Amino acid sequence: MYHIGANESCILTASCIINHTAFPAIAETETDVTGYAIPAQKVQQWMQSEIQWQQYLFSLLSQRMASLINLVNSLAFKQLDKRLATWLLQQSKLENTLTLKTTHQFIAGELASSREVISRLLKDLEHQQIITLSRGYIQIHNPSHLSIYSEK
Repeated sequence: MYHIGANESCILTASCIINHTAFPAIAETETDVTGYAIPAQKVQQWMQSEIQWQQYLFSLLSQRMASLINLVNSLAFKQLDKRLATWLLQQSKLENTLTLKTTHQFIAGELASSREVISRLLKDLEHQQIITLSRGYIQIHNPSHLSIYSEK
């Protein structure tokens, strides 16, 4: 559904605590994680008494809503090849490397597509010598061309 970074919290968990409902999803980590488990009663208490906590949760909610709107907009109006190029650039920036350790299946899941379609689009980028594909890795050779490709 979405990714959680450093100093962030799961807004779905917070929503479930506030609304006294069960957590309807499964959380998976992609890296080692250090975090805090806060009892639901404490979160509910803080929501009533701590303005900073309210601001923090409402800020998270606002950020997630903006991300959701961007995702829906992207799915509805941006072509998949452009979304793929954008995703590759964002991952490269996030991981601070031009060699991404990932699979076509993982990218397909991230972009709400099929592995076969992502593989075909990646092959097109490889044919243009923008990237090189190898088992479990994508090497970005030309980020500036990939950036231009994402904006076409």
